[in-house]
This record gives sequence, C-alpha cells and structure tokens, in this order.
Amino acid sequence: MPEPPPPAGSPRSSTAIGHPFILWTQLEGALDPPIRPLVEALNATGWALTVFSCGGHPDEPDSVLRGRRQAHVDVVVSDLGRWRRAIAAMKRQLRRDVRLTEGDLGQAPPWLQAHLPAHQLGGARWSYRRLVFEPRPYDAPADAVRATLDAAISTALGVLAALQADTVSPAT
Repeated sequence: MPEPPPPAGSPRSSTAIGHPFILWTQLEGALDPPIRPLVEALNATGWALTVFSCGGHPDEPDSVLRGRRQAHVDVVVSDLGRWRRAIAAMKRQLRRDVRLTEGDLGQAPPWLQAHLPAHQLGGARWSYRRLVFEPRPYDAPADAVRATLDAAISTALGVLAALQADTVSPAT
C-alpha cells in the first residue's frame, strides 16, 4: 500500500521537484535557488501569486531528454492587465538566447481556489497562468544555459520592479 501524502505545506522529499503546494507564507527553503528571487518578487506584488516554480536543471546529465532546461513559474494573477504589461516588457528586454512563452492554464483547480485570497478587483476572477524561459539553443552547454536562465530571471525581476514603481510603459 502506498505511503499517504504528507500534510499540506510539508515537503515530500529533498528532490528538486519533491514539494507539494506550499502556502505563500511558508515558502522559506522550499524553492530552487535560481528561481527564488522571481518567486519572491511575484508574491510581493499582491496581484501575482506563484503556485509552482522551477529554476531549470541544465546540469543534470539527462536534462535535454527530460525537458529540464527551462525555468518556469505557474501563477495566479488578479490584475491581468498589469501581468500582460509585464510580459510584453520582458519580451522586449530579453536577450535573443532565451524564448519567453506565457499562457493561460485554464481555471485554477479546486485545491488551489481554496487558498486564494478574496479578489481585490471587485469580483473579477484570478487567472491561472504559466511563464516559461527556454534557452536557445536548448542543448547548449549547461553553464551557458544556466547563465541564460539567470539573465532572463534578472530581466524579469527588473521589469517587475519597474512595474511596481509604475514605470513600465504599455506595450506598443
């Protein structure tokens, strides 16, 4: 008989993807170090909350075959206009050696909806989204991929900081 899952908020194992959903107030130590600053910045906005994140694992020997060379975050967003401005600014500012992909994940699942704060914007719903930074070429040496992903995360951090300061212009 399989072992029952641990209580919500507790780690499952020490592997890179061994954590279940953890409440935003309990994330300390549960994140891949490369993606941690982006997760913290998104959660600090008040309008984007991370649900899942991965900093990418290009150093793993089978990372190309297993698709573990990209960094990504799954988020719920309460201000879709602000989110879209952030994505547009990131796309304008990212280097050519990274592809940014962003999209809708559909309705947030019930297990997630139960943890979402009341929406701040007059009853509009949270939007469930994914943001992916994929290195080009995907099979570049691991150190080059890590540098590409780190630069992309740094760009995203700059965009979020500017947006929080209301200095990001709308997409043209």
